[in-house]
Amino acid sequence: MTSGIATWVVDDEPLARRRLLHLLDKVPDINVIGAFGSATEAQAQAPEMAPQLLLLDIRMPELDGFELVNALAAQGLTPYIIFVTAHSDRSLDAFAVGAIDYLLKPFDDERFARAIERARTLIASGATSKRHRRRSRPRSPATVPACCSPSTARSWCCRCGTSSLCRRPRST
Repeated sequence: MTSGIATWVVDDEPLARRRLLHLLDKVPDINVIGAFGSATEAQAQAPEMAPQLLLLDIRMPELDGFELVNALAAQGLTPYIIFVTAHSDRSLDAFAVGAIDYLLKPFDDERFARAIERARTLIASGATSKRHRRRSRPRSPATVPACCSPSTARSWCCRCGTSSLCRRPRST
């Protein structure tokens, strides 16, 4: 059995997934235990594999990255997450669910290395505090406040701490 940080790569774009795997192959202490073309595939493997680190795309068919994070949390899995995406509009949502970094495609090797080093440092320090575990579990739709549309239960913002499409008037 190979030691190191058990890592998953979940991205529906084959070229992006291959590049991530190539970059991870150069990193000491990283053990890629799963590479998936969809969040649905990853979710199906979750009971058998327990990743410590998850490199995750956001927009994918069937389940998106946030839905996978929620599904993993429901199974008691709270890996460190680095979102790797071509979409800048979900960065606040990513940090609201406890992401440790948000890589915007295309990124350079240096930016990738900084994100991975941050993950390695956090994992090595044993930083699995209650704060990390709490933040990595998104709210379920049942806990969405009345001021928010139920259809936006996955998009959290800092204005009221709930949905990014909150119907609550913005205070000035």
